[in-house]
This record gives sequence, C-alpha cells and structure tokens, in this order.
Amino acid sequence: MDRHKAQDAIDRQDAEALDRALDGDLFAELEGEFLHAAAGVLMAGRRWEKAARVLGRVPAGDAGGRMKRNLCLNLAAMREHRHGIYEKLISTGVDDRYSVVASATGHPTVLYQQGGKRMVLSPNHRPMEGLAGVVESLKKPYAAGDAMALLGVGDGYFLGYVAKNPPSLLLGGQQVVYVLEPDAHGLLACLMIHDYSGEGGPIAQKRFQWFVGEDWSEGLRRRLLGDGMLPMPGVHVSGGVHASEMKGGVVEANRAVVEEYERLGGRVEEWYGEKKIRKEPSPRPSPWVQGEGGKMRVGLITTRFSTVLQYSTADVAEALEGMGCEVRIIIEPSDYHRLSKIAIRRMLAEFRPDFVMQLDHHRQEYGELYPPQLPFVCWGQDHLPNLKSLAVGKKWTANDFLLTDAVPTYVNAYGYPRRQCIALPKLTRDVMGEVEPAGDAPVISFVSNASHDPRKLLEKYLDDLRPAPSLRELMGECGRRILEVYEKGGCVPTFVAVRQCVLNAQREMGLAAGEAEMEQLANWLAHPFNDALYRQQALNWAAEAAEGLSVSMGLYGKGWEKHPTLGKYAKGPVAYGGDLARLTRGTRINLQVVPFPCVHQRLLDGVLAGGFFLIREHPVDRAMPALVDCLHQIGMATAWHGRDVLARVDGADRERFMELAGAVADCTKTSDLDDPVEMARCFEESRIVVAGEPIVPAFDEVAFDSAVSLRSRIERFLNDPAAAGQIVEKQMRSIRERFTYAAGMRRVLGRIGQLLNEKVSIHEGLAA
Repeated sequence: MDRHKAQDAIDRQDAEALDRALDGDLFAELEGEFLHAAAGVLMAGRRWEKAARVLGRVPAGDAGGRMKRNLCLNLAAMREHRHGIYEKLISTGVDDRYSVVASATGHPTVLYQQGGKRMVLSPNHRPMEGLAGVVESLKKPYAAGDAMALLGVGDGYFLGYVAKNPPSLLLGGQQVVYVLEPDAHGLLACLMIHDYSGEGGPIAQKRFQWFVGEDWSEGLRRRLLGDGMLPMPGVHVSGGVHASEMKGGVVEANRAVVEEYERLGGRVEEWYGEKKIRKEPSPRPSPWVQGEGGKMRVGLITTRFSTVLQYSTADVAEALEGMGCEVRIIIEPSDYHRLSKIAIRRMLAEFRPDFVMQLDHHRQEYGELYPPQLPFVCWGQDHLPNLKSLAVGKKWTANDFLLTDAVPTYVNAYGYPRRQCIALPKLTRDVMGEVEPAGDAPVISFVSNASHDPRKLLEKYLDDLRPAPSLRELMGECGRRILEVYEKGGCVPTFVAVRQCVLNAQREMGLAAGEAEMEQLANWLAHPFNDALYRQQALNWAAEAAEGLSVSMGLYGKGWEKHPTLGKYAKGPVAYGGDLARLTRGTRINLQVVPFPCVHQRLLDGVLAGGFFLIREHPVDRAMPALVDCLHQIGMATAWHGRDVLARVDGADRERFMELAGAVADCTKTSDLDDPVEMARCFEESRIVVAGEPIVPAFDEVAFDSAVSLRSRIERFLNDPAAAGQIVEKQMRSIRERFTYAAGMRRVLGRIGQLLNEKVSIHEGLAA
C-alpha cells in the first residue's frame, strides 16, 4: 500500500487510483478518519469489495463504520447474485423516511417516519424478542419447509435467521423464501444493520426469491407462472410497513397460477378428450415397435430427491430415445423446487405425450390431473404402501399399467387386474465400453451396506420392544433360534423359512400376537437381521479363503470398519456408477450374495461392467428354472395356475410337477394366495428365467454353497482367468438380451401396444 498515493487519490476523489494505491489488505496502521475517508471515495466509485475490506479495520465500537461495511458487503453480493435488484438499489434516491436507530435493548433497528406516522419495525422495540416470537409462531410450517412470503423485510432479523437456520428436510430438500419488499429504502436500511453476504446468506442462496420495488407483485406472478415448479407461498410473515396491503398481491399471484392450471386443463381435455381420441388417435405403441407411424412421445415423471429413481428414469429415457421415441422428463431443477401439477399439466398440453411413465407412482395419486384416455405406466421398483393397496388396485383402468417383478402379489393380494400387470425386473445399462478397470482393486470384492453385527441389531430391537414384553420374548426366541442355525453351519435362506420360524416359536411358546405384529416381526427378522447373517456367513467363508490363498479382499459399503470380525477388510463406500463399475471390472473375483434370486441389480450392473462373479446359490435359483422347464416339457407352458396343471396331468408328470411346485413354494410363498405356477409365469415373462437355460449362463460353474465350494471356485478361476473371461462373455450376452433398459422397454412397449389395440372398455374386461 502506498499511503501518499492513497491520500492523493482521496483528495482528488479518484476511486480507481485509490483502489490501486490500496493494493493488498494491510491497513492495520491506518487510523479511523483515514479509513472512513477512503471508504467514502471507494463507495462513491461503487468499489464495494475494497471499501468493505477497508472498513473491516474500523474499531469494534465504531457503529457507523460497521453499518457502512455491512452495506458494502451486501451491495457487492447483490451485484454478483441479484443484479436487477442491485440496479434498483443504487438508483434509489435519498429518502429520510427510513433510518437506523438503537432499540430498547441496544440492538439496531429500523425507524419509519412519514407525516405524522412513526413506526419502529421491531415488535415492542425489542428485535430479538420479536424474532423469537415470530420463530415460535411459525414452528410447525417452518419445520415442514412450507414456502414463506416475507411481506416486507422489516428490521431484517427474521430474514437473517431463516438464511442461517434452514429447516432439515428429507433428501436434501430446501425451503423457498419469497423476499417481498415494495420500498427499496427500507431494504437499504436493513442492509446496513445485517451482513447478508457470503454463500450462506439470503442474497447468494438461490432458494431465496427476491422481489423489490413497486412492481414486486407482478414480478412474483411472472416468476410463479414462468417457473412452474416453485411452490406457491402459503405462509405469510408480516414485517414491513406495507404488510397488510401486500397480502392481496400474494393471493393474486397464487390465483394466477391456479387460473393457468385450469386454462391448461382445457387444452389437455381438448387434445385427449373422447372426440379427439376417436377422430384422430395418437400413435399407439405396437405400430411404432414394428417400425410404422410417427415418433411416439413419452412423458417421464421423476424426482431429484431419489438418486435411484432419477438415474433409472434417465436410463429409461435413453433407451426410449434409442428406439426412436421423443422423450420429455419432468424433474425438479433444484433442491428448492417441487414437482408440481402445473408443470406436469403444461407438459401434457404442450408436448402431448402418447403415454406417461413414472417409477413407484400411479395415476390415482394425482386426482384429475391425467385424462383417463392417456395411458399411464407405473413401474413399481419398490413395493411401497402407495402401491400395496386394495383401494388402488380396484381403481386400475384399461389405460393403467403396472410394471413389477411381483405380479401375483399385486393381483392376488391387492386386486390389480392381471391383464394390466406386466412382469419386469430391475434393468441395467451396458457400460462395458465406458469404464477402465480400477488398478488398485483387491482380488476379492463384495459391495453392500449389510455391515451391522446381527447380534447387536437384535439387542437394539429387543430393547425397543421393552414396552411389549410378550413380543419381546417371542422376538428374542426367534432371533436365538436363527442364530443357532448359523452357529451350527446352516442358514435360513428364504423369507418363507423365517416366517415359519416365527409361527413355530409362537405356537410352542403359547404367546398371543396379532397378524400384523407377526408380519412385522417376520419382516424385521428377514431384513435386516437374517439378511446380514446370510451375507456375512458367506463373507467369512471368503475371508477364510483369502487368508488361506494369501490374496487381498475388500468389503465396500458403510459401516464395515465397525464389524467385529470383518472390519479389517473394510474399504469404505464406493459411489454408484463409474466408480463401482471400475472397481467391479478391476476385481478378479466379485461376490454376489443375496437371500433371493441372484439375478439382481448388483449382478446385472457388474457383469455388464465386465466383472466376473461367484454367486452364492439360493434355493430359488435352481427351483424356479426346474419348474419352468417342467411346465414346458409336460405341455403346460401356457398354464397360469397350479390348479390348471393338476386338472390336466397325471401319473409321473403330476408327481414331478407337485415336487417342483413344492420346492418353489418353499422359496417364494408368502401367503396362501401365492401359487407356484403364477410365480413361474412371472419369472418367465420378466425373463428372469428362460426355459431350457440356467438362471444365468454357467451357473453350475460359478455357484457355491459352502466354504469348501467357494474356495475351490476361487482357486480355479484365479488359476484360469481365461475361463473366467469366457463365462463373463456368455453372461454379458444373456444379460444384454434380457435385462438392459433397451431390451426391457422394447418388451414393455410391445405388450402395452398389444393391450391398447384391443377393444377393451375401461370399466370392463380387466381380469384375464
């Protein structure tokens, strides 16, 4: 810093020269009078950042200097993040209606004076008490993250509070705050009291929507209409001089959104209405799949608040576009946006999709949003309460389709029409050409978050059951029985076996328990308790083999470092996507260990990344292919229920069928409504099982069921990597044909097109 040049620049009121002279931040030796003079020149030249740094050297007791510094910091932030508002602020003329004064508690506040009106913008002249009262009155809507409208910034304390104390919302969601201030002079007063700058301040945070000046209401209306996914402000917080007058402007802006929604509804009805459909039907899937007709338009609805759903939806879009469809995805553009009905209706009115698809959600959740003539496809990837409902199943129409890996469950337990349910498993992307193998991968890898110590899990659950002594006693006995099975070297591989354990223990102990309570106990014992036992048993076999063969082993996922015996193999979490694909491809022996069919996401993704897997053999992996083969061999490949088979076969074929059906029931039957043949049809329709083939190619070569068989296979494939590579190639071809998004979506569109082209009433003929 050159003091003489700086003084000369101050004398000449030359902000540019002063900025150069004050190069650096070493102002410690400068006195207050010089600092204020320098800051004044810099502020006049709108060099807000340098002025703020100069004023940062003023003494703590210099209230005027601190206010100037706050103003400089805030105006610099406004210029960077809210340029339109910045221009309004700097063009605001001198006005003495607003001034900063000391409150009754000594905290600065804003005084408004005009004519005979005099108002302090802090309740009872006590800013902090006023802030506490507002926060308490808004406790519930604030915690829920409801969108708020600040009707004037008032003394600015609440605005600072909401910026620094955002509510904790699920999955990273953010609360929207509308900052509405019709008078720029009032805002300037607040900008002197508070420092709103920085990444955590309300100026930089994009979830704050600012509208300043007399045109604030028109700006709010345009923003709500133009964006479509900003939640309408439902909570009003009065803070400014004009708060009572401003409520009407917020109501009008909200009303404009409702009116636009209704207007779009008319356009949607005009396009999809009965006359339009009869006169000018939109392209149906089946002609398109055959290469005829124009491009099919598909609307996909998803959310940024689920990593799995948004990435799976993106994969669906990529597959559909690869098949010639035109796709539009509706997703929140930021963490403070919300999926809204008006955004969806606008897509319907402007894009006019031939069908809409959403993962884990169905038409009935949206009321009258979707016209009944528009086909709606729900892909139930997770068996959630909004899908597992008799009320929903009864409302399913001929234009509603459910894609699921559990068709019999939804048909039998929840009343979904069989005709409208299409069997579809989880799907995968072919990333083989996109990733290189990780160079630091261990020889043996396993990826899962099933790292909890099962005994500690049981202890905690039993502790939670203390208020219910009978259930606690029953759960404790069931847990001990299952643990004893594993301690003796056995396992409990299926939910059917877990539930039977609960029923046996209840009967033998003579304890009363309701059906819902029994189901709750069985579900928890199956997952996470038995799930962890089943996986960790195989991992202990793998650890023993790794130690014996002197090869490295890694466990990837959360919490493995805390495991009492497997913690030394912990490698930490691995990100889904490229990182996981690189790890899988770089690992010599990947392990697939799940207490259900092996054809699951980890195996599908891993093989298409080029990974070689050894698979823990699960009873269903052999029982289901055997039953499907039997049905084909005895001429019952089109049967849909066990009773149909039993009515038409006898002798050795009947005995063989009953034996294999019993084996499948032992693996899959969760209620008296479940039928092995229905399950087999679902597995075959989804292509989890293909007649005449094992569940995956070379299954006999890669499956293991004990420590001995696992070590044998590890040794074999470590010594013969060429054989492992040949198996990977076979499995990749099979998975590409059966389980990629392109293959799955092609099957789905073909089936939906076939069904839509059938002349079936929406209210009749649903059951097949």
